[in-house]
Amino acid sequence: MTKTFRLKLFLGLIRAVFPRWNFFDLVGYNFQVSFKDSDQKDWQVLLFSAERKAFHFLQNEECNLTLAQVNVLEHFAQDIQKNSDLSTTVSYLMLVEVLRLKLQKEKLKTDLFQFKVTAVKATEKIDLFFSDWLSVRT
Repeated sequence: MTKTFRLKLFLGLIRAVFPRWNFFDLVGYNFQVSFKDSDQKDWQVLLFSAERKAFHFLQNEECNLTLAQVNVLEHFAQDIQKNSDLSTTVSYLMLVEVLRLKLQKEKLKTDLFQFKVTAVKATEKIDLFFSDWLSVRT
């Protein structure tokens, strides 16, 4: 019995080893979230990043959390293309909770915020979604 090499399985296993695996994916759009509170007129980009140190190669909870948050954003971006009523999708509800947690750390001046999701490529930016005004508190 001969075993065949399965590339998708191999890449899936390799992705589990490395803390970030974007270099395996096809070049396409990245997604970013911008927000503003009711006092602001300009959008501020909300960063999804984690500090990396040498010992984080073995264990890095903060990086894993950041990757999970980016994954929620990417799932929501896919749902934008498929659904007309996004407010009932699980990815929207999860993204709103992720943003609430992140914005509570930002110490906004007001309790209301609005967010937008933008597809970003080297030469272009496309606004995909604008939310209604939401409360930072649940």
